[in-house]
Formats: sequence, structure tokens, C-alpha cells
Amino acid sequence: MLTKGPFDHFGLSWASDSKRLAFSANRNEDEDKSAVVDLFVLHLETEELEKMTESTGIFTMANWSGDGKYLAAIGHELEYADATINQVWIINSVQKKIHA
Repeated sequence: MLTKGPFDHFGLSWASDSKRLAFSANRNEDEDKSAVVDLFVLHLETEELEKMTESTGIFTMANWSGDGKYLAAIGHELEYADATINQVWIINSVQKKIHA
């Protein structure tokens, strides 16, 4: 087992170096009452779990760039609650900067 805790994880994406795994999950304490879905990166050698987004919306379908520096994802920041339109987001995996 790679992750711990009673959380649902989905949308797995392996980095090209095979050392990192990106996925989506709602790992909030009361996940049943939260609509937030964050992107995480699991560093397989150290088992470190790195949160890539800041619990501001729903981010899914992560995919790595060929060089492993960026993640592309579909999502939104709940601007209009359930009526928010998804956008493509680019996340710098080194600096943890996110851009729509």
C-alpha cells in the first residue's frame, strides 16, 4: 500500500522518472462535507506526500510533462460553487506555482 488513511485516491499519473506518482484526493478531516479535491505527489523513494494545491477547489486528471517539471490538470476553484466551469491548470512541481 502506497498511501495511508481512510481516503479515496484517484486519477493516478506516473512521472517519467518513475519516482513520483501524482493523484487527486479529498484528504480533509471531514471529507464527506467538503467538495475540495486536491492534487498530491507521492515521492516513492521517501514516501513523502506533497500537496500541490491549496484546498481551494477541485483538481483532477493530472498528467506530467515529459521533463517532470510540470503537472497539467483539469479543475476549478469553486468560484460559482457547482456551476463553475473547469479550466486547464499548469502546476510547476518544483516551485508549486499554479496557473490557469
